[in-house]
Amino acid sequence: VVGSGSVAKDPDQALYDVGSSVQLTATPAAGWHFVGWSGDASGTDNPLDVTINAAKNITATFAIDQFAVNVTVVGSGSVARVPDQPLYDHGSSVQLTATPAAGWHFVGWSGDASGTDNPLDVTVNVAKNITATFEIDQYAVDVAVVGSGSVAKDPDQPLYDHGSSVLLTPTP
Repeated sequence: VVGSGSVAKDPDQALYDVGSSVQLTATPAAGWHFVGWSGDASGTDNPLDVTINAAKNITATFAIDQFAVNVTVVGSGSVARVPDQPLYDHGSSVQLTATPAAGWHFVGWSGDASGTDNPLDVTVNVAKNITATFEIDQYAVDVAVVGSGSVAKDPDQPLYDHGSSVLLTPTP
């Protein structure tokens, strides 16, 4: 066996008569998959029927499952992955760090992750689709009047997005 898995023989015997057959069944460990047979057998049939006509040396090869971690950004910001690679081995970890653009803030993770931890450690055991959400910063514009008069705000709203404009018009 190469990789992580096992092979069962049916019948399971130490020796086989010439002309008899044995069935080999490859079973991958969790997070692994069967790749194929090599040596005195080839292909990917599983189970594999082998006719005994001489001593046989057969190798079952298993490979670790690999998965993508796809990150989508909503709003204005970026997400760094460490390590940054296209696929991750089953059971490995990737750290996601959300960085908001100027005037924005990180809200949280959704999809195959949740919460607001930043950075976020993700254990990869299946393909992951994770969204990082950013929202624009908002600010109040409070006007204090000294003396007699008023000030109109246009637009008149309780909060203003970062980078937006408000026109203040004083009236005595």
